[in-house]
Amino acid sequence: MWGAIAGAAAGLAGGVAGAINAGKAQKKADKLLTNESSRVDNQFNNEYYANALDRSRNQSLLNNVRQLTDRNRKSADNTAAVTGATQEAKIANKQAAGNVISNAAGQISASNDNYKTNVLARYNNLKSNLVNRQVAAQTAKSQGWSNLMGGGLSTVGAALPSFAGTPKKV
Repeated sequence: MWGAIAGAAAGLAGGVAGAINAGKAQKKADKLLTNESSRVDNQFNNEYYANALDRSRNQSLLNNVRQLTDRNRKSADNTAAVTGATQEAKIANKQAAGNVISNAAGQISASNDNYKTNVLARYNNLKSNLVNRQVAAQTAKSQGWSNLMGGGLSTVGAALPSFAGTPKKV
């Protein structure tokens, strides 16, 4: 009988110790998932809400367009001075240069819309993956508790016949 009691106690103690260790590991995993979720949120906010003109590719494009229009404007001014162009012709050249810069800004805006669509899609995929990992962790946690309870009950159930003793004759 004492052996059965000792075995049941050892089985329960082992189950509790295992549950404590599993709980600690689960807390670490939960913290990692929370940190990853925060990192993904921060990355999304930094990329999605960033000014399109702050990206180096777009700055380079605008600088190239400005340089090109400045060269064209100077060339047109020189030609106008030699040929005696009218004031209206000079204004038309300046408007054309302004239109080129405006078109470039429009293209940057359109490109930024595509960029934001891709950032949002990547964010949604990452968040979906995190949710799936959290669901899997919660499922594993609940399964762990079920196993602990089942193991404890089965250990106690196995020890119960020892507590009953021998049947008395009537």
